Amino acid sequence: MLFSLLVFVIAIATAYLLKPANLPITKYESIDGLRGFLALGVFIHHVAVWQQFLQTGLWQNPPTNLFVQLGETSVSLFFMITSFLFVSKLLNQPEAINFDWNKFIIGRIFRVAPLYYFILFVLIIIVFYQSNWKIKTDLQDLTKSIGNWAFFTINAIPSINKFKDTSIIMARVVWSLPYEWLFYFCLPLIGIFLLKKKPSWYILLISAGAIIIFHLLHGISIKHIVSFVGGAIAPILFDKSFIKSNINNWVVSLSVILCLASLVLFKSAHHFLCKAIITFLFTCIACGNTIFGLLRNKAIKLLGLISYSTYLWHGVLLYVTFKIILKDIDFTNLTLPFYSLILFILTPTLVIISCLSYQLIEKPFMVLGKRLSNKGN
Repeated sequence: MLFSLLVFVIAIATAYLLKPANLPITKYESIDGLRGFLALGVFIHHVAVWQQFLQTGLWQNPPTNLFVQLGETSVSLFFMITSFLFVSKLLNQPEAINFDWNKFIIGRIFRVAPLYYFILFVLIIIVFYQSNWKIKTDLQDLTKSIGNWAFFTINAIPSINKFKDTSIIMARVVWSLPYEWLFYFCLPLIGIFLLKKKPSWYILLISAGAIIIFHLLHGISIKHIVSFVGGAIAPILFDKSFIKSNINNWVVSLSVILCLASLVLFKSAHHFLCKAIITFLFTCIACGNTIFGLLRNKAIKLLGLISYSTYLWHGVLLYVTFKIILKDIDFTNLTLPFYSLILFILTPTLVIISCLSYQLIEKPFMVLGKRLSNKGN
């Protein structure tokens, strides 16, 4: 518990020292703050996973409920955020105007893909560096494995160049990206129920076809779909006057904190009751609760702004640190103080890398995507 709190404090202090000023003004500022905690939660989860991996060679969930929940609950909440934001867009779409599906898909591609492909390029470089720059498989297998990664691992998460630790370079977080795309594919079908002007038949056909192909290639796990369903509750309640006037008080804030604390009683975030608690606390936050104003803090909102970079970069940082920079250290008898010291140094490093990544990769491509999608409008 103390270790996790210190990582959060160091990250927030680093963000504060970066002097966040002109942060984007959004309608859902509590969501902006929440994102920062979630990305750091996944980082701490994988810190615990790496500790085991270095000592046993096994990549598996940590033994304590806290570290398991920091990973699983954070990803569940990320899924809920995605659902909340886009269901809200459908609900707020003016009756007389068609939802611009072309603009939507261009926006998603330019938001998600550029950073992913950049980090994929870094991952490939690391794979060949660890392979002594030798190709250890035939060209067809190499092309196929890279192709699977290029399509967001919807079909498979293969090793590249027969390097067995390929997925560990990104801490295996790529498993969640196909589910984000699945939700995007589902949105036109959801639009049938929420939009006054229904999607055209060919949009619905593309949507249904993409879902079928996804299911055939990847399979669909209901436990993750439940998270998206949970995230769709808040948009329905968001504009209710009673909710808006009563959600951001100390009683609700305390309830959210107690809900968060209760999660450590569960071994997995996918337990039915646990998922219900997560849905309740998310609904409170999405509808405007800021947990005693904490989620309005500028440093925390900066961490939320760079959360996608943090999510994708933290695995690379951990891998490079332990398998390249510190490769000559014997970690089999790793002491907790030494390991903690390394991670306390990596935390501000991750925040700085994520800030640079947002400014140099994410933001320019988001601007480009908006420019392209607005052409002709």
